[in-house]
Amino acid sequence: MEYFISKSLLNDLAKINACSEMCSNKITELFSYKNKKYIVIGSISSGAKGVSLVNAYEVVLLKNYKGKAVSYAQHGFDVLDGKAERGYTGITFKCKKVDWVIIGESIDFLPIPENTQLEFF
Repeated sequence: MEYFISKSLLNDLAKINACSEMCSNKITELFSYKNKKYIVIGSISSGAKGVSLVNAYEVVLLKNYKGKAVSYAQHGFDVLDGKAERGYTGITFKCKKVDWVIIGESIDFLPIPENTQLEFF
């Protein structure tokens, strides 16, 4: 799935990338978009052009999750043992002392395409 957002919002989201925080189970910040909460897992940038993509997953409170939920570390062991597929769905974490779980598929946030002048001749 893809969402197109402003370049300034895209740059702000890239600053809250939680990928390196997953191991410590202490996520600093989540963000809201269209009345849902998300965690940023990765971003792509290219120097002068800035951020071109932010990758995120939807999250819900752990108490509202109905599936199997495990820690990031346990998920890694389960993948190595062949008991789980790679990915982030079902991984639990804390953000500001609240328990959350990652749900769904990866979502890419992209910059709104710039308007280009059409050439008629």
